[in-house]
Amino acid sequence: SMRDTVSFAEGEQRSCVGCHEPRGTAPPATAAIPAASLRGPARLRPPSGAASIDFARDIQPILDRACVPCHDAAEPAGGVALSGDVTPYFNLAYETLTRGGNNDNDQYWGEVSPRRAPLVEAIRHGVPEVAPYATGARASRLAALFEEEHHGLRLDDASRREIIRWIDLNVPYYGDWESARLDGDRRVLSPRFESVFDEVFRARCRGCHVPPDLFRGAAINLSRPELSAVLRAPLPRSRGGTGRCRKPVFRNQEDAAHRALLEVLLEDRARLAAAGSSPGSRSR
Repeated sequence: SMRDTVSFAEGEQRSCVGCHEPRGTAPPATAAIPAASLRGPARLRPPSGAASIDFARDIQPILDRACVPCHDAAEPAGGVALSGDVTPYFNLAYETLTRGGNNDNDQYWGEVSPRRAPLVEAIRHGVPEVAPYATGARASRLAALFEEEHHGLRLDDASRREIIRWIDLNVPYYGDWESARLDGDRRVLSPRFESVFDEVFRARCRGCHVPPDLFRGAAINLSRPELSAVLRAPLPRSRGGTGRCRKPVFRNQEDAAHRALLEVLLEDRARLAAAGSSPGSRSR
């Protein structure tokens, strides 16, 4: 996978000095005329598929068909949730695939679990040189699972190519630079929710957890708030939770703290729906 990106404005023209030449110097002058100069410029052929990949538009439908029957957020096989439930930044499938952890929507408060690496990994900013084939689809566990026909699953060729193209484009979520999220505001959780959560966290969770980053990971589910980690992990299995906390934090779903969190999450979901916007929305 290439790590270079080039942005073009409409009508802009650019030349290429090659992949293995210093960018700050001109090629040395020679008597011979380069063969490429003897013909006109070649038109780039666009790749198959859309001009850009939007995860919710292009990748999630493939996962819905191939993976969600076993990996829905409600009861995800192996703790790997691949449904398109909206999270504060992205959606649950994207968080699961790119951040790792036991992402049955209670993913260690958004932190990557050391026990499980992501199924696909993006090249981060500031990363030094990487070895050939160390990144991209060739190194992706997700691509390998599809190639191995995981549990008899056979993707059609077009879907398989789209998954590989998404990985090799460095796993983008949004397909363009615009955001339809509340006029571009990335802060989608309301101050009221943050206030209620902070009160509950201080009273019930601080002994075991550092303050979580609620805008990352899968701690918050804005599509089905009742499946949010902040509600299910502290709740015993016998009371409808996942029991992921060391000891029960909420006695049952009627616990005042549980009800308060669910209430403000439902309010935020309604607020986003009324605004016609969500982290996964591409409406204009």
